[in-house]
Amino acid sequence: MASSVNRLHASEKNIKAKISELLKVSKVSSMTFLSDSMLDKVKKPDLIRLIRSFISVCEENIGFCRSAAEKMDELKDCNLTCQRELIESQKSKTSSLQTVVKTELKTLSDVVKKNIKQ
Repeated sequence: MASSVNRLHASEKNIKAKISELLKVSKVSSMTFLSDSMLDKVKKPDLIRLIRSFISVCEENIGFCRSAAEKMDELKDCNLTCQRELIESQKSKTSSLQTVVKTELKTLSDVVKKNIKQ
């Protein structure tokens, strides 16, 4: 799990580095200022290199994202199973408590009836 988190952080850092590189080549300070006209000014070889770089990052993360999605589904299923088991346990305890309360009430009722007759 820790290696997955580390991989996620590394991926985020890599993506941010690629975005920073694009901003630097485009000569803008943030994505807000990145316009078509700014991209038109980027030299074609730089643009090609950046596109390939972004594609590489995307390809590296496809498997990781798929794996994360599968793990999320697995954890969701496990969580649902645990919740079902908890609900069944609570139902069982509630049923047991109801039985005890009914028995105690009957005993108390019998005692009251006996005392009234005396």
